[in-house]
Amino acid sequence: MVPVPANYKMTREANLVLTALQRLDFSQQITVLGNAVVDMGVILLPSFSTHLYL
Repeated sequence: MVPVPANYKMTREANLVLTALQRLDFSQQITVLGNAVVDMGVILLPSFSTHLYL
């Protein structure tokens, strides 16, 4: 979580992504967001609560 300025306005594209994520069930949200961070170089360790950053 990061602080967001009170006057921040999301772009239309960001709103579309957020809406699409909100329509998924919880397990689908976790899969989509997990895949996103893997694409950024994070290795998810399913049996641990920590992650390995490359």
